[in-house]
Amino acid sequence: MIALETKWHFNEFGDEADQKAARRECRYEVEQAAGMTTLLTSLVVTAFVIFIFVLGVLLWQAQPEKSVAWTYIGLAGAGFMVIYIGMTIYLLGSGYRKARRLRSTVRTHFPKKQG
Repeated sequence: MIALETKWHFNEFGDEADQKAARRECRYEVEQAAGMTTLLTSLVVTAFVIFIFVLGVLLWQAQPEKSVAWTYIGLAGAGFMVIYIGMTIYLLGSGYRKARRLRSTVRTHFPKKQG
């Protein structure tokens, strides 16, 4: 998103052919970046990671004698989940905010041609 935003700002104004081509590229790339594919992919991967984590917890609970190693593995897994989910929420949220803002700007300055 940062690269696309920078590309747009460098080429937002100007009548040279390469600037127009860059604006056209931004017009189509921002639609892709602000689309649902990124969100759906991230949600599916996150659901899978949570599924694997839950299976690990169930496996740990099924152990008749819990060793100290399982405690450390559980702490590492829980720490990973907190970091993973936190980063996913933050990065998706900030990315989509930027994408929607840039999409609005691009649509205003470089609308799709009708016809």
